[in-house]
Formats: sequence, C-alpha cells, structure tokens
Amino acid sequence: VIHLARCMQENTEVTSRARSTADEALKIANEVKDQLDSLQHQFSEMKNENEWLKKRLVMQEDYSRKSNLKIEGMPESDQHESDPALLRNIHEVFRKMQIENYQNITLSNYHRIGKKRFGQNTGRPVLIKFISQKDRDLVWQKKKNLKGTKLFLKEHFSDVTEETRRALQPYAKSARILGQPHT
Repeated sequence: VIHLARCMQENTEVTSRARSTADEALKIANEVKDQLDSLQHQFSEMKNENEWLKKRLVMQEDYSRKSNLKIEGMPESDQHESDPALLRNIHEVFRKMQIENYQNITLSNYHRIGKKRFGQNTGRPVLIKFISQKDRDLVWQKKKNLKGTKLFLKEHFSDVTEETRRALQPYAKSARILGQPHT
C-alpha cells in the first residue's frame, strides 16, 4: 500500500509537471501566434503600401514624360547617326506633318531608344522631349497628317502604362467598331 501511495504521489508530481510544461508551451504558442498575427498584419500593410508606391511611381514616370513624343518608323542607317542628322530627320517629319514654322519648335532632347538592330528596314523609335508643352501639343494635333506614311507618332508612357494600354487595345477597337465611346 505504501508502494502504491508512493507511485500515485510520483504520478501526481509527473502529471503536475506535465501540466505545467503544457501550460507553458501553450503560453509560448499563444505568444508566437500573436507575433505571427502582428507580422502578418505588418506584411499586409507593407504590401498595400508597396502597391500604392508602385502606382505612384508609374504616375510620376508618366507625368515626367508628358512633354515627350515618340516617332516610330523613321529609317536608320547602319552608320552612326549624328545629332544634326537626326534633328534634320525630325524636322523633315514635322514638315510632312504640315507644321508651320517647325524650325522654331525647340526641343530639350532627342535620341533613338532601344538597341540598334543591324540590317532591319525600320529604325529604332526616336524620343523627342519638347521644351514647350504648347509645341508638343501642336505636333500631337498634327499627327493625323502622317496617315499614309510609314511614320507613327505616339505618346511616351512608362513600361507599365504601355503594357496596360496594349492589353486594352482589343477592347478599344471593339468599342470603336460598335460606335461606343472609349477612353
């Protein structure tokens, strides 16, 4: 009986220690869960902030490019094209667009963009940055005069905006065909 009482006492102590260990493990698990919940909340907030910052960056990029236009389809020789030669070609495009006094349009910068591909008929696009928004808008309004040529005038957007616009083109085309407004 004494042996049985001693065994029961040991079992009670073991059970008490196990319960204490389990309670402590449960307490630690709850603390870890609270920390994990806090980290998940922080991650979610950071993810939202990151998305907002990405959108803001795209808006900033597009805004900084608002005085830019791209000319596509302008031939490019395999030899190096000097700045004066490129400017003459840009002025020739302006002349084809029937822009009066095109020589008075002041450009902040102009250059070809992208990697040069030798042996291709069409050259890289030419990026034009206008000093005056008024000049840029005048050139943009006259783009319809390029119809029938192999030249295209486009607005210069960030890569993200370009991808979005490319993805939406089929919908805009369908809307045009159906005579519905699209923007």
